[in-house]
Amino acid sequence: MRDTFEPFRQARFFRSFPTAGAVAKSDVAPIPAIAFTGRSNAGKSSLISALCEQKDLAKISKTPGKTRLINYFYVPAGSDHPEFYLVDLPGFGYAKLPQKEVAALHEMIRSYILKEKHLRLTIIVLDAKRDAGEEELSLMQHSLSIERPFFVARSRWDRLNQKERSAAHRRWQKEDPLPEISVPVSSTHKLGLDEIHRRIRAVLQE
Repeated sequence: MRDTFEPFRQARFFRSFPTAGAVAKSDVAPIPAIAFTGRSNAGKSSLISALCEQKDLAKISKTPGKTRLINYFYVPAGSDHPEFYLVDLPGFGYAKLPQKEVAALHEMIRSYILKEKHLRLTIIVLDAKRDAGEEELSLMQHSLSIERPFFVARSRWDRLNQKERSAAHRRWQKEDPLPEISVPVSSTHKLGLDEIHRRIRAVLQE
């Protein structure tokens, strides 16, 4: 297997959906979907842009009105993968949102992961300096219970010194329900991107 993978440079914005049910009722092509979820400031959009080497791609999900939507990006078939969708799910943990809206966002994410029949992989993006919270742990257990493949992309790894990295690895051993679930990444310095590319391509080829 190659050590370096080509970015998904041909990726482009496809459409936004207000609910998981709206996705199911749409004319979205019956092709694999790779979903990204996490807190609103975890770096989901930046990670998607880094995987595609398209800075402007991240701006779409951050556009006012789209931050609480399910945003689909279409990736044409490449030499080592079929066509598929990258899906940016709404960020959870908005401090300024009413509790009712926060609960609705959580339910939207859970519903998508549970019901989207073309979902092949869920990538939970979590700041490497943070402990996994109730929301992240719930998503992990939820995915395990329905046997949905997932892993945790521990973002902003470049901001941790060696002591902090060692402590983080020890913490993950306690938090993670399965071995090798966590992948340290940095969108800015492209750390860990090859491993994420490898895992995405692996599930697409199954």
